[in-house]
Amino acid sequence: MKIAIGSKNPVKVNAVKNAFKEFYNEFELVSLSAPSNVSNMPMSLKETIEGARNRAIYSIKSENADFGVGLEGGCEEIDGKFFLEGIVVIVDRNGKEGIGKSSAVSLPESFIKEIRKGKELGEIIDEITNDKNSKQKGGAVSFLTDDRLQREDEFTDAVIFALVPFVKKNLYDLE
Repeated sequence: MKIAIGSKNPVKVNAVKNAFKEFYNEFELVSLSAPSNVSNMPMSLKETIEGARNRAIYSIKSENADFGVGLEGGCEEIDGKFFLEGIVVIVDRNGKEGIGKSSAVSLPESFIKEIRKGKELGEIIDEITNDKNSKQKGGAVSFLTDDRLQREDEFTDAVIFALVPFVKKNLYDLE
């Protein structure tokens, strides 16, 4: 089984590998840079799903894989607060789709102001922590939770949720 991941970010690649290992014994992972065709920081659940879906479809087609996986971080506004979350879309060769969502954490208003100016969340965290490429490590999740939660773990859970329709085909009419 060949799985094409629409990201070269090691956090996302490891999350996909960890999740697929929960259900499948043998598979080949291929990672590639896939366009999301949405803004750098999606500011709605709809846009975040669209970005993940675009990455998944591009990946499966580019690699002629069995599954295409798109992972996208974005924000969702609820009651005037913006929550950071990760969305995963998995597509198979038949065009069937599974969607998973990570836990969400409220972002400070100061972060949202910078994002609206065009800054990526990773840049904001890098500036605060004097680090580089935080999004390829623990990311904002790790920073905001004082390392109690990691970005990779959040995406692993979201990939597992996105796999549910494929492992429970009889319940989701995917047979």
